[in-house]
Amino acid sequence: MVCYEMARRLAAHVGDICGSVEIYPALNPLGIDTIQRGIPNFDLDMNRIFPGDKNGSVAEQMAYAIVEDLKGADLVIDIHSSNLYLRETPQVRINVLDEERLVPLAKQLNIDFIWIHDAATVLEATLAHSLNSTGTPCVVVEMGVGQRINHKMCYRLVDGIFNLMNHLGVWPG
Repeated sequence: MVCYEMARRLAAHVGDICGSVEIYPALNPLGIDTIQRGIPNFDLDMNRIFPGDKNGSVAEQMAYAIVEDLKGADLVIDIHSSNLYLRETPQVRINVLDEERLVPLAKQLNIDFIWIHDAATVLEATLAHSLNSTGTPCVVVEMGVGQRINHKMCYRLVDGIFNLMNHLGVWPG
């Protein structure tokens, strides 16, 4: 829903954008379609195979291509929901190693809780870690329960993303 609402608002004011905004609604659409965290038939969790491998399996090649495509962005926001059995308090997660450069950006996102966690708890094979390792800033937003949409929280995050885009000079509104 966040991606849909972002695209809807941007399309209504496309002439106001100062730069480019890329929206990836799902990096594992097959997993979403089959209600699995992993990639069907590969038994791989998409967010545990980054940065991928140019010469690896199809899934590893996909992860590699995603990282290559996102490298160099001014900021990447990786949005997640929890599983069916856990309701996540809306939060921005940041590795302590990236705290100095990412917390000022995260504060613009309209989320009450910013969790700065120890580097030892970070899985190196996640998209966020892989991008941050290349110098591309990436924050993770966790919110809600898997397979459920909290409209209020989605709209709040979208407002925060537009606020952050204004802060970065991409959005004049």
